[in-house]
Amino acid sequence: MVELAGLSDPALLPNAVAQVLGITISGEGTALSELVASAAPRNALLVLDNCEHLLDAVAETVDAITRDAPNIT
Repeated sequence: MVELAGLSDPALLPNAVAQVLGITISGEGTALSELVASAAPRNALLVLDNCEHLLDAVAETVDAITRDAPNIT
């Protein structure tokens, strides 16, 4: 579960998700691409809570995860 109520910068959303999943973002690519690549082999239920103020960033992140990491729900 990723609690997003305290997150104000949408650019940090992939980092917040990565932190909860125990993924380290190295900075070699975009945070979102690194998150998706590292999450792809995992099986997990991902819950993003209190994301109303980050809708565009959440939509982009969820789209990338569900497209390229099919075992993340």
